[in-house]
Amino acid sequence: MTGVSETPLRRSPGRPRDPEKREQVLKAATELLNEDTWPITVRHLVERSGVARAAIYRRWPSLDAVLADALDHGRHPIRVRRDLDLYDALVETYVGTGNHASDTERMIRRRIHLNILDPELQQQYWRSHVRRRRTPVAELLCQGIKDGILREDLDIEATLDLLSGVAYYQFVARGMALEGAEVTARLRAAVDIVWQGMVRRPGPGE
Repeated sequence: MTGVSETPLRRSPGRPRDPEKREQVLKAATELLNEDTWPITVRHLVERSGVARAAIYRRWPSLDAVLADALDHGRHPIRVRRDLDLYDALVETYVGTGNHASDTERMIRRRIHLNILDPELQQQYWRSHVRRRRTPVAELLCQGIKDGILREDLDIEATLDLLSGVAYYQFVARGMALEGAEVTARLRAAVDIVWQGMVRRPGPGE
């Protein structure tokens, strides 16, 4: 649990925030995460970044919020190809390497490890990052339903869990690199299987 022993300070209203200080804190937090420093405290961040504790709390409501931001620091947003048809866009999103390129293997492992270790950080990371990163694909699926390509009763959250879960399983359970040929083929097969379950089938007389 990453909870801060000190009581969080109230934010001072109206004071301008220096974007460089935010970057300093995130850089410090990322370095500490990569060094396997745990638990990370506010004192660690202050000493490493040179940013005062009060300034940190003006930018983040809690230590977990800082660490959740640091876990995603430098990652590119999910890119969905709107110029492709729906099936090809899903293949490109989940099988193409573009959406994995900004992640180092070490940071992926660290992210998974800390989210398992600290349930509060896990929930913060889900709310502030994971759920937001899923939005472009969720919008793509919603459009597919609207266009009559996908089933009207499609559970979008379950579909996203299935598609993302396959990739994580390769990395976490099988210990295989996401860009390997065998994993790429397996991810493609998984997208095909999920696609067969979510595509709309014409009814009688259509």
